[in-house]
Amino acid sequence: SYLEPIILFGLIFANAALGVWKEINSNKALEAIILLQASKARVLREKKLITIDATDLVPGDICILRGGDKVPADIRLISVMSIKVNQSSLTSESDPVSKNPAMTVQIDNAITQDKKNMIFSSTEIWAGEATGVVVGVGELSQLATIK
Repeated sequence: SYLEPIILFGLIFANAALGVWKEINSNKALEAIILLQASKARVLREKKLITIDATDLVPGDICILRGGDKVPADIRLISVMSIKVNQSSLTSESDPVSKNPAMTVQIDNAITQDKKNMIFSSTEIWAGEATGVVVGVGELSQLATIK
């Protein structure tokens, strides 16, 4: 008669412990993702180049990036000058890749590496310059799709 309550208590305790463990791990993962994010962004607003917090970016903003910048959002490229991007935070590619705004992808489910006209949040510009339109921020970015 005591066996059932003991088993039930054990299951409840195990479930609670698992919940706490998952919460701790998800908080650590979120902190790691936050460290990958850029803190500032250079944008054209009202025909002026200004620097804003990356959290204030919205889809449609025109963003200017240079070598050494972290990419603050998912951006569709308009123009580039000899750009090389380190995408290892998303794709694990060890070498920086070139981007070209003219190379569009016609497939809806294209993988990140195929999107040569896009740069993604958390990646780094290693060389060159780029101008592009913000298309994804926060939960709507490619970074947010990483499980």
